[in-house]
Amino acid sequence: MQGASILTIIVTFAWILKNFVTETILSIEFEYFHKSVNDVMVNSLLNLATDQSEVALRQWLLEVKSFSSIGSSTLHPRFSRTFQMINNDRNCCWKNKFINYSIILEAFEFTKTAFQLMILYHCMETFIHAIVYEYYLLYYLRAGDANIFGTLATFGWILKNFVTETILSVEFEYFHKSVNEAMVNSLLNLANDQSEEQEKQMHMNVVRISRLSQKFELCNLFDMDAAMPRRLLSLIATYTIVLLQFVLL
Repeated sequence: MQGASILTIIVTFAWILKNFVTETILSIEFEYFHKSVNDVMVNSLLNLATDQSEVALRQWLLEVKSFSSIGSSTLHPRFSRTFQMINNDRNCCWKNKFINYSIILEAFEFTKTAFQLMILYHCMETFIHAIVYEYYLLYYLRAGDANIFGTLATFGWILKNFVTETILSVEFEYFHKSVNEAMVNSLLNLANDQSEEQEKQMHMNVVRISRLSQKFELCNLFDMDAAMPRRLLSLIATYTIVLLQFVLL
């Protein structure tokens, strides 16, 4: 029973440490995002003072300033370079479409930069918790001190983490598929001789920036795509078999 008490203390301490690390990472990420909101508000005020801004661009800057002043989410300051284009011709709608598309891709790049460490930590947490909980459960099963409530709670927690990773992977896979479809559609429209010159230029730019967009990579270790849950489940199953060999043999 002394070994069981020590194991309980270790698991409890690890759980408290995990919660502290999670809160620390979240605090840093939200502080970084709030700083970005303040930066984009300042840049919007500076750009609003220029005499070369068009009416539509001025309206957008006013909306960003108002949106940022109440503490709401907004774009990363590096996105503001996309809006330096002045739409003063009759084909500005194609430029606006390209601007909107580039905003989406740049927002995705910002998401990768801001949250890849948090998602990587959650993936590692899912794997480590699964192995630790399995060992903890097998230990008490052999000691005859296990209970059904603890077993169900443990299984539910592991399942919750795995479902979270699956949802993230599916959403990122959908986004990457949409980017590929946009690039394919742009290539098809480029082959259309009836397209306007401004429209062709927009499609060329869409193809160019779509090729630069890559899958969500977690610190260049692995991709967050539809195959990620299968790889994670395979890794957990492999180490579970190894753990069973050490515990039962």
